[in-house]
Amino acid sequence: GGLVTNGYIQMGYSSECPYTMVLVSNGNVYVSGGTSASLEIGSGTGGTLSTAIVTGVNAVFSAGNNNIIVGKGGAANNNVMLIDNGALVTNVASMIIGYATSPGAFNNTLIITNGGRLYSSGGSISWYGPNYSNTIVVTGTNSIWSIGGGVLYLGGGGAGSPTNNTLIVANNGTVTNLGQLLMQSSLGSVIVTNGGRLASTGTARLGNNYPSNIVTVTGIGSGWSLASGDLAIGAAGVISNTLSIDQGGVVDNINTLTVGSNNNVNLSGGTLGMANAIFSNGLFMVGDGVQTAAVKALGGTCIFTNGLFVNSNGTLRGTGTISGGAIGATITNGAILAPGISGPNTMTIGGSNLTWYGGGILHCEITNAALGSGSGWDLLNVATQLLFNGGTPNWEIRLDTMGAAIANFSSNADYNLRIISCPDIQGFDMSKFTVTTNAVATPFFGTWGVTNIGTNIYVTYRA
Repeated sequence: GGLVTNGYIQMGYSSECPYTMVLVSNGNVYVSGGTSASLEIGSGTGGTLSTAIVTGVNAVFSAGNNNIIVGKGGAANNNVMLIDNGALVTNVASMIIGYATSPGAFNNTLIITNGGRLYSSGGSISWYGPNYSNTIVVTGTNSIWSIGGGVLYLGGGGAGSPTNNTLIVANNGTVTNLGQLLMQSSLGSVIVTNGGRLASTGTARLGNNYPSNIVTVTGIGSGWSLASGDLAIGAAGVISNTLSIDQGGVVDNINTLTVGSNNNVNLSGGTLGMANAIFSNGLFMVGDGVQTAAVKALGGTCIFTNGLFVNSNGTLRGTGTISGGAIGATITNGAILAPGISGPNTMTIGGSNLTWYGGGILHCEITNAALGSGSGWDLLNVATQLLFNGGTPNWEIRLDTMGAAIANFSSNADYNLRIISCPDIQGFDMSKFTVTTNAVATPFFGTWGVTNIGTNIYVTYRA
């Protein structure tokens, strides 16, 4: 069956009408009227305990390019919309959870699960007031919220002090086609976990006006791709906002990452990828020393004003310039430095120096012995000073031919391959290097080694 109306649906008007339910199952509802929304769930002052359920692969709710609001009106609370079991909610202008001036709407929830689908042009978790503890959950394989290039606000509208509003993307659920993400409340939270995926294209701001917001991306398969959009964490006078990456989570394809004073990025385990970065909130740590972690530089300039430290099991990879500022960059025992992303390229380390501790690894891809440094094999360019510290265990050069034979290479010839260029080296001792060839697919009968010519360092092959 189906319903077509030029009016709108208003559920649970005020506290006098609780426990209202609308169920759409195996049918179609097309609503095109309403001043501010086609569907209001928990409407009016104190509207509470109303539930709208759209469930089943044949269930469709069309909002006629108008809004859907869950929890509208002062103190509207504990209202729920559930999109379940393959159901489709579409033609939504903005999906709003918690909309009130004063007092705020609270504890209102949207759940998209079991393959449920929501298509809107924008969204807000708390709009235009001191709304708090409102939540959107997208969970389960094939569950999707597509935002059509619009803005998602966690707190918006310019009134009141919203707080504790949350977006959860979990268990292979997806939020996609998001333009801007604007976290404009205090204690706001975005959690991407257990294979959840978040995809945005515009500028994302954590803590645009308020402090103590956090985005957490955690778990293998969990990721946030920004499609070359900028990410700003904090703003002038806005503090304690955090991006946290853990347990194999990935935040990637950032154009420029800007981290304001007294805001932070915690890269405990997983990958952070950006073209440019400005980070001045203390020493930047790549990894917690236990988990696998990586910073991936995508060809621009990444500046870590107060130093960059690559921990054990951490990797600094990519292209462009990475600066550790006045403190410098450090590769410690068990850390990896890897110019390029997929194939030979050049990485430049700026700032005061690069300190390379014993047991640190330089991963060098080599595909063509005739093309030269940065083209046929990786080149690390240190702009200032390279300091070798320790040497017990040995410094390691790890060669990788990417699963194929090296072009223009003869095992009967000798080679000097420049892998590091630097105007000043300190502490270099060729006897304390190990060249690892486990990933060299080309048969060879000679010996690999390390030497220097002036202040440049070469991998050598002697037939």
